[in-house]
Amino acid sequence: MIRKRNVERDVPGTNDRRRRVLRAGTFQILWALLLVYIILFGIALRFGREVGYAPSLLVCGGVAALVTVAFLAVYLTDRGSAYLIDHYGKIAERQKQGTLRGKDQPVMKKIIRTNDAPQAIGPYSQAVEANGFVFVSGQIPLDPKTGYLIPGGIREQVKQVMENGKAILAAAGCGMDRVVKTTIYLRNIGDFAAVNEVYGSYFPAEPPARATVEVSRLPKEAEVEIDFVAVKA
Repeated sequence: MIRKRNVERDVPGTNDRRRRVLRAGTFQILWALLLVYIILFGIALRFGREVGYAPSLLVCGGVAALVTVAFLAVYLTDRGSAYLIDHYGKIAERQKQGTLRGKDQPVMKKIIRTNDAPQAIGPYSQAVEANGFVFVSGQIPLDPKTGYLIPGGIREQVKQVMENGKAILAAAGCGMDRVVKTTIYLRNIGDFAAVNEVYGSYFPAEPPARATVEVSRLPKEAEVEIDFVAVKA
């Protein structure tokens, strides 16, 4: 059987990563061994009163030596080091990407901006990228060049909304095929069929999940507003 021990030797940065990961694993093993020693020492003191401290310490010392040898045997083998690299390497990579969160690990957030879509008209961003997802704010049929509502009926408005969302997603490095959820807000639910006709042309296959609701009013007196959620990875 061909062994893969040195496959990563010539990959730039691999050896440095291996050393960092093994160093992290070493600290974990040392802490585990220290805990074992403390427990065994406590056991030796407990039973030393009954059978004598010398025999008790001798037995516990022997057990500690066996545990140490076992840890080192695993650590020094290819399989043991490969496990440490895989386990701690994945944790380090998830921390770098922001997908492993704890009280000291903030959510990785990136604000998305583009001049190819209407600028925000309030205290919000065009879109926010967070942990592999892109959240696009609700888009209304504004012309990116003028900032005013486009002329025309519901079909024209839906088309402009979809183009605005498409431009923002492109700025985030996504296509419409990466959209997983949308919400449509309509002033008149009677426009549902016309909206579906235009909307559906942007998702010819595997359309995203969706919710459609009727509302009393929308910003700028628009007839439709749509927000998007997309996944990058």
